[in-house]
Amino acid sequence: MLATHHRRLAAAFAVAAILPLAGCGDESTQPPDPGTVTVTTEVGEALDLPEQQEIDKATARKALPTLADMPDKTWHVDTSTFGNHKSTYDPPGCASILFDSPEARTFTDDHRTVHEQARFSQNQADGGLIIATYVQSFDEPYPLSLYDDAGEEVTGCDSYTQSRSVGESKDGATAITVPQLGDRTFGVRIRSREFDHSVDRLYVRSGHNVITVLVLSREKSYDGKLMTRYAQGVLDDLKKAT
Repeated sequence: MLATHHRRLAAAFAVAAILPLAGCGDESTQPPDPGTVTVTTEVGEALDLPEQQEIDKATARKALPTLADMPDKTWHVDTSTFGNHKSTYDPPGCASILFDSPEARTFTDDHRTVHEQARFSQNQADGGLIIATYVQSFDEPYPLSLYDDAGEEVTGCDSYTQSRSVGESKDGATAITVPQLGDRTFGVRIRSREFDHSVDRLYVRSGHNVITVLVLSREKSYDGKLMTRYAQGVLDDLKKAT
């Protein structure tokens, strides 16, 4: 029974781990063709800080948390593998709170150059939780408009369904309060409407880079300090490395 529940938690986190983050396209005075996805470019934004610059894979890997950064010694490196299954959402706007909208996917496909991750988990007897940090870099600045979309849509996603070829999950989203990091920060708790767990997400945009921290939790409240610590640690390392 414990093994079955652990597989359910892992499956839920697999959904959370699919991060096709979005971005910006060129401005145009012509109206978009039907079916064309467009994202507004940020105009006049000064991106002159070291941590805002595009980075390479080695820099991203070096900035990620290590096992020594985990809360205690019950954690180990998570070696699970997940497929990147395309999702649909009901209502459709809820794709934006996971940065999985058509605009986000198009930007990722066109501009992402780096996607590195560090995942850690506990054995079921120790709590069966998971902490993951992702660093993505793009050859264009990550669009602030996608953060605007996430903030606008989250209030309408108290109950939504995410469907994939491997099944569906019934979830609900609640915005969470997080400190301002980088250029823009978005925090959201995705709670399962079927099982007793949530996935807390912190998204930090810093120019060309996006840092995402995910925590699989069974607690009624989220640990904002923990997520902030890992995101700030990545930013601090990028400041030194670039």
